[in-house]
Amino acid sequence: MNTNKQNRQSGFTLVEAIVVIAVLAVVGGLGIAFFLNVLTGSEKAKSQALIQEEARFALRRIEYEIRQAQGFELTADFNVNLAATPASSLDLDMADVLLDPTVFDVSAGVLRISQAGGAAEELTSDNVSVTDLTFKNYSSPNGRSEHVKIILTVERALLSVQTYSGAITLETSVELRN
Repeated sequence: MNTNKQNRQSGFTLVEAIVVIAVLAVVGGLGIAFFLNVLTGSEKAKSQALIQEEARFALRRIEYEIRQAQGFELTADFNVNLAATPASSLDLDMADVLLDPTVFDVSAGVLRISQAGGAAEELTSDNVSVTDLTFKNYSSPNGRSEHVKIILTVERALLSVQTYSGAITLETSVELRN
């Protein structure tokens, strides 16, 4: 019998335990950082999609109404930012008496339309704010062509600290059909 047999204990030494804990902490920290980055990227994408959706809807509605119009009212304001000038509006003469006049204005960052003197209907929600709505009259001097350029800027309304900001500016031009 060997009397010099060493008594071996199995397990980790303190140094090995510290190294394993440090490696796990680094890997866990990187994993959490990556996960949070993916989440914030997703929220930013949703915010930008909301802005684009609302801006495109509003612009398409304005285009549609202008195409249906017979002309502009004398009170129509051109080259004026309707969002920055509360009393300004674009007034359209419509062929249909039930729609005449059709008026676009911006109130407290919300784009609105009213038809035939009725109550204003909101075209954008409280989630966004219209910061620029400008109409430029490019009609021909002889009156044979009535043409309008539209510039619309929509920003994300900051509803909370965690809301991601963003903005989009859309431009188009429309020819009156009537």
